[in-house]
Parts: sequence; C-alpha cells; structure tokens
Amino acid sequence: MSKTKFIIATVATACLSSVAVADGYEPVGKGFAPPPVYSWTGFYIGAHVGWERKDIEGSDDVARDLNDWVVDDDGYGFSIWEDGEWRRRRDSQDIDGWIGGGQFGYNHQFGHVVIGTEISGSWGDVGGNGNCFSGHALDYDEDGSPPWREKLDCRVQQDWTVQWLSKLGMAFGKEGRMLTYLTGGVAISELSINRKVAYIEECGDCDYYWTEGVKWSGDTTAVGFVLGAGFQYAIHNSLSLGVEYLHAEYRGSDITAKVSEFWKECESGSCEGDSWRVDRMKVRDKFDTDTIRVVLNYKFHHAEPVVPLK
Repeated sequence: MSKTKFIIATVATACLSSVAVADGYEPVGKGFAPPPVYSWTGFYIGAHVGWERKDIEGSDDVARDLNDWVVDDDGYGFSIWEDGEWRRRRDSQDIDGWIGGGQFGYNHQFGHVVIGTEISGSWGDVGGNGNCFSGHALDYDEDGSPPWREKLDCRVQQDWTVQWLSKLGMAFGKEGRMLTYLTGGVAISELSINRKVAYIEECGDCDYYWTEGVKWSGDTTAVGFVLGAGFQYAIHNSLSLGVEYLHAEYRGSDITAKVSEFWKECESGSCEGDSWRVDRMKVRDKFDTDTIRVVLNYKFHHAEPVVPLK
C-alpha cells in the first residue's frame, strides 16, 4: 500500500470511529464493532418473595345471646339486640406476613419506552389472630369485677392471590439496562376467617371452670384493583433483578359463616361438653393490601434493537 493510500485509509477509519462514538457506540477491538445494546423485548418467567400487610374491616352479623345475656351498646363487633332489632357491629384487624410466588409475562420495547403485561400468583403466611372487636360484652358485679372471664380470638388468613398487571416503563442507562415503570391491573384473593368468643367462669379455690361461647368460620374470594411501581436492572442479557411496591384494594365481599355454640365444664381434671350448629350468618369484610416484593426474571430469546439508545 502506498503512503497516500495509507493516510486516506487512516483518516477514513478515524472519521468512522468518531461518528460511531458520537452515536453512542465505542470502538472495541479489531474492526471497531459496536457493543450490544440491551432490549427488554421478549417473554419472561420469574419468581418473587416479599412482605405484605393487610387491613381488614367490615361488619359481622353473627348473633350473641347466650344465657339471656344481651350485649350492650359498647359490645363487640358482631350483631347485638338493640331497640328491638339486631344491629351490626364493626370489626377491624391488621395482619401481615411473608409471601412468595411466580410470574410470567411479555415486554415490548419502543426506543426508551417499554410496555408489558404479566400474570403473577402468590402464596404465603399472611395472617394473624387477636381481638378484632372493641368494647365489652358483660355486666359487671357491684365491686366492678366481671363475673366471667372473657376470651376472644379472631383468626384471619390470606390463602392465595392472583394478579393480572399491565406495565408502562422507561429504559435508562448507556445500554438501557435500568427499567423503571408504573403498573396496575386486577387481582383475586381468597380470605378465610375463624372467630370465637368465650365466657369462662372459674373457681379460685377449687379445680373447676365452665366455658360457653360461640364460634364461626368461613372464606371468600374477593376481586380488587392494583396500582404500583418498580424498577429492574438487567444483570445479564437473560436475567433481571428488581423491587416492586403494589397497593391493592378489594371490594366488600360476603362471607357465609358456619356458626355454632358450645359449652364445656371441667372439674377435678374431668371435662365434658358439647357444641351444636346455630345457623349460617353473614360477615361482610373489605380489605386492602400493601406489598413489597423482590423479583427475579429470566427473559427468553435475547434481542437487540436496531437503533441504539441515545
């Protein structure tokens, strides 16, 4: 090659290299081949783990009228006899716990914009127990002490949740590996309740106690809407890791509760008792959830956009 041709080739190569750098590429190795630019387009499958808080409130129609006791104005959340009719009382309870599950979806990228859809399912240990009602339900003796000891237990458990979400996001970074997005959609969740109220009479100087009360349980499948946001980073051409926050609200759902009364008498270590079916009654609860979860996705068929991000 002549000296003139060598100079021309060198100048041309430098010009092409300058154009490549200005357009977002950097020369690497022989031939100045551009590095790959990440694309979020494609189907993916993944898993998630997280923490969820649930706030439950509603009304409980389960009647309480054992041994001619009528719950007073400061009574529990279940129905009471007041002014010649049964009236509802409110119930409220907070539960929380860990969740885990999987998801499957598809993203498509247009320049910096990413849209997608996803179906996810979660299971876990979101539950709790305690007194979900307020007030007292007993008359007091003249000395101010209750004649019976009262015991309440409200057990709530979320069994599973399925969500169908849509996604709108933006890809950032030199290679577009950071994705931030808003998401929203619909959700279905199953909720089960087990509630019990018992009154216990104890003998302080003898081995004797008497218990009577009512217990009821049921479950419901509720439908709600979901809103949230998140971010993910592509740690590999096929793997992305991220964090999401989701808020869901579920409409009020009727629970047909199986109700039974019970009694138990124990003396000197020997006990006898019985329980019997009362009726099916309504509990109407609505609830909302706040969820933070870590997601790991595997994307199939890595694709690279024709035009690099600028």
